[in-house]
Amino acid sequence: MTRLVLILFFSIASFAMGPGGPGKMGMGGGGMGAGMEHQQFNQRQQMFRYFDVNGDGKISRYEWEERRQERMRKRAQEGKPLKNAGKIQFEDIDLNGDGFIDKAELRSFQNRRRGLQ
Repeated sequence: MTRLVLILFFSIASFAMGPGGPGKMGMGGGGMGAGMEHQQFNQRQQMFRYFDVNGDGKISRYEWEERRQERMRKRAQEGKPLKNAGKIQFEDIDLNGDGFIDKAELRSFQNRRRGLQ
């Protein structure tokens, strides 16, 4: 009986630790922080798709301006105006200056705004 309890305990403990080590739950090794990372990833993906109107994998200046104005109007109508939207310029995000924002540039910009870079 003691042996069965020990086997069960260590089986559960190793599953809970997952491949990521302590604090990483389940088979995927995620833990609570992974849920937030996954949520942020999904939000970034949704934002990119929102601005990438034609779906070519990059955001042109035209797409950026059109969607930004649309978003600002919508939020103002809801009584939730965007506070800093007017301060953000296309060039702040288009780091390589090619006239387009790609996913890496958008992610880098968002990380800089959050103080992660």
